[in-house]
Parts: sequence; structure tokens; C-alpha cells
Amino acid sequence: MAFESKKKQISKSLQETLKEVTTPSAVETFERTKQYQFTLQPSVREKIDSLAKEKGYRSASSFINDYFKNL
Repeated sequence: MAFESKKKQISKSLQETLKEVTTPSAVETFERTKQYQFTLQPSVREKIDSLAKEKGYRSASSFINDYFKNL
């Protein structure tokens, strides 16, 4: 043969990867979002929007959600 079969190595590597992906720490529980209304000063809202954009979030609400989730 012109090359060595690495089927066993590939299989082992895939199994290890699957174990890492399916560990409980990697799986988050899904929680639906619900709308809430808050009153903010316009300058505060601008700062939140700016921070969210700076950190790469698609929206201010997703930024705020992650921020408080990680407190």
C-alpha cells in the first residue's frame, strides 16, 4: 500500500471529540425569552448600545442578558 490506514486513529479522535461535546458543562439549558419594559435615560441606553456593539453583540438586549447571567 502507498499509505498507512489511520482509520483507528480517526475513529478514536472522533469519539474523544464527541465525549467533549456531550459533557454536561458544555450543554446549556434552553430558556425562552420574555419581553420586559424598563425606563432608562437616553444617555444610559446609548452607553448600553455602544458596549453591546463594542463586545460584538447583535443587540443590546442580548448583551444585557449575558451580562446579568454571568454576575
